[in-house]
Amino acid sequence: MTASFAHYDTRGYRTLDVVAGYAAWAPFYDTTMDDRLDLPLLRSLVSVDWSGITAAVDLGCGTGRIGAWLKAHGVVRVDGVDACSAMLDRAAAKGIFDTLLRSMPRLRASPARAARSSWSTTTRSCC
Repeated sequence: MTASFAHYDTRGYRTLDVVAGYAAWAPFYDTTMDDRLDLPLLRSLVSVDWSGITAAVDLGCGTGRIGAWLKAHGVVRVDGVDACSAMLDRAAAKGIFDTLLRSMPRLRASPARAARSSWSTTTRSCC
């Protein structure tokens, strides 16, 4: 998002870009993230044989909550991708992922082509 949030915020709260916001949240993410948001959704996917999946990529892996869940449910290899180095550092410390990459997805589509959602990524190995 390139537009200033100040246009929408009449309260004058301090705002951060997404990566800076997650970097500030990283030390507290695991203790403040509500488990009712994502883990029940994964458990509800009863048609998926998780133990039959040999490899998965956790896009937006953050600190590794979903990666840990996937491993605990039998996924053999889990790779993680996230835009925030601070989140990736926490994920790496857990030893869950086979590979971690720092990547920032960027929408390249013009407004006329937005329906086709052409994505580009900037990727670096890390951790």
